[in-house]
Amino acid sequence: RQSRFGKMLTARGRSLADTRLHFKLKDLQYSPVLLLLAIWHTYGAWVTACIYLTLSANLLLSWYIDWYRQSLEICGNTAEGRCNGKEMLNFPVGPFFAIFLRSWCLVCVVAELVRFCYLMAIDAWRVDAFEAYRQTVCGEPYIQWIEQLCQRSQGGGGTGQNSDNNRTAVGNGNTAADSTSLRGWSSSILTSPRRFIDTSLQLCLYVSLDVMPLAFAIWKYYDTNDPELTFVDLNVSLSLAVSFHSTMYFLAWNVID
Repeated sequence: RQSRFGKMLTARGRSLADTRLHFKLKDLQYSPVLLLLAIWHTYGAWVTACIYLTLSANLLLSWYIDWYRQSLEICGNTAEGRCNGKEMLNFPVGPFFAIFLRSWCLVCVVAELVRFCYLMAIDAWRVDAFEAYRQTVCGEPYIQWIEQLCQRSQGGGGTGQNSDNNRTAVGNGNTAADSTSLRGWSSSILTSPRRFIDTSLQLCLYVSLDVMPLAFAIWKYYDTNDPELTFVDLNVSLSLAVSFHSTMYFLAWNVID
């Protein structure tokens, strides 16, 4: 005969099993743990973006200071304080345009990295955290884009006005990496090897963004007993992880495009 305690455990187990059976991802939307994680990940993306901007600004300033010093060696020591015709022939025009080209490339790359830090921060607030990032790495936008093209070709037969509309849609930049075209995961992900990539990426995300910075901060505080130094090292480890994932996001986005 089953005791009252055993009956209570059995009923509790059945209740938990029934709850898990009807559990949905949206039920996690108001979870306080996920809210704290989203705030933490957004903070990491903000710190990483600030580091990108600061390092790029210092690099740009150092380039132009070196060029200005080189210019002063030619024009700054004249009697009148300005270049005459002879000095103008020796003016470092080549280094100036070289620095200008490097600056333009640096601004383009840093702007893209900062943009993807922002996308990572927005993605952290999804119910399925970092869904867009994971979909991009798994090639999901490209598969959805191919499915849209197949549906258009089947619907229009590839001739007439529908065919012209298809070419217009492709020509207008309706690419695989268009963020507005993400419609969630396709059904093929359940039977595709890409599901293992997604699982591995989720594990890598939470280990690199949450577990490793926290473990490193605990070890650093135990070793130095300095809260300020521990906080700095915590931010460094977090920003390195966000920098890695934002760069991966940027590369995967451009490969799919």
